[in-house]
Amino acid sequence: MYSWKDKLIDWANQRGAWTRILMAVGITMLIVAIILGAAMPSKGVVETNKVDIGGLKNTMDDVVDGLATKASHNELEDLSETVTNALGDQAADISDVDERTRIAEEKLTQARTDIAAIQEDVAGLTYSPPEGYLTGAFGNYTLHAKSNDAGNFTARVHLVYSPMVVSAANQTAAVDGFYGSVDWSVNATIPGYVPVVAFDGTTWGINEIWWNVGIFELAAKTEKAIDITCAGLNSTWEPSYVYVEVWPVIQ
Repeated sequence: MYSWKDKLIDWANQRGAWTRILMAVGITMLIVAIILGAAMPSKGVVETNKVDIGGLKNTMDDVVDGLATKASHNELEDLSETVTNALGDQAADISDVDERTRIAEEKLTQARTDIAAIQEDVAGLTYSPPEGYLTGAFGNYTLHAKSNDAGNFTARVHLVYSPMVVSAANQTAAVDGFYGSVDWSVNATIPGYVPVVAFDGTTWGINEIWWNVGIFELAAKTEKAIDITCAGLNSTWEPSYVYVEVWPVIQ
């Protein structure tokens, strides 16, 4: 049941803390009046009422002292406004940070896209030279060639001699001595040997022989084996070591 007490509490709640404090004071005074009105004229009752009234007075003094230490309504409103403004500023700062974070994330995403595109461009521009190496023994080698890109290629085989072969008094004699030692009658596949002439301070000789193996085709990333023969060379001229170079060719 919605009593007068409930109505009074609702009314007080709607009007704030100060109204509730004043109501408490009023109720206290009402209690004092009731006590005084109900008091008997006997001395004992009067003494008792005096004690009660003294206690109520002390209570009222405590309430007044307490109110004196409380902030005024205007001060509370000023504090509330200050706190509200501070929270509003903080919310604005947070909102600004969120916006800047969003913009930074968008720029970072764009940067990643740009970097990926640049990497693709660089990968397309980067040239990876073909690879080649030799296996086997003097007279019959196998060239192993490989390239990242398909196309036509060529190779140059080098036979290196240390010490030199063919001892001669001059460059011409050294070259003549080399070509004179080649057995040209072996077959028609003798390559065009190129001797490299050197001088050791005393005599002239040949310290390297190289030749081109011709053009061959490679599939991308697929190793190919090519037979290399040293047709017609002096069988006693076994090199100190051999190596090969591989290049792409344009026809």
